[in-house]
Amino acid sequence: TAHLRLCKELLAALSLPALLRCSVLLCGKGTMNAGDWIYEFSATNDVTEAAIICKKNLILGHVTAGSFSPSRGCVHGIGIISAKHFLTVVSRCSLASTVLASVSTGQDSILSNKRIELRVLIKNAKSSNKNQLLREASLFILL
Repeated sequence: TAHLRLCKELLAALSLPALLRCSVLLCGKGTMNAGDWIYEFSATNDVTEAAIICKKNLILGHVTAGSFSPSRGCVHGIGIISAKHFLTVVSRCSLASTVLASVSTGQDSILSNKRIELRVLIKNAKSSNKNQLLREASLFILL
């Protein structure tokens, strides 16, 4: 209840549109390019029906850059998302799409090494195929 109340207070406090810079890590194979769409993930998604998913799911933002990272061993990108849409998705608190992940930092605080990661879907914006396969990714805010 405290988490939901905080999200609602933050949503109410947004008087101007705000954008957040985020990191996007692709799960599995595929590519990510500038301009690709970032959609919210829902547990009821059937990835074979990409056109239906994109109509009913909330658009969070766009990928601004992406490439394979040899040090991470996966495709990594940077994106810009709407703060309002991010808070809306986080306030739903779906365990299928939200996780509190540990991050290895040099600080000793218990909460300083945690971050919220969202499961999202990435859709190629330049593809003419309406039923293309959506790629699953993990998104977290860069502070």
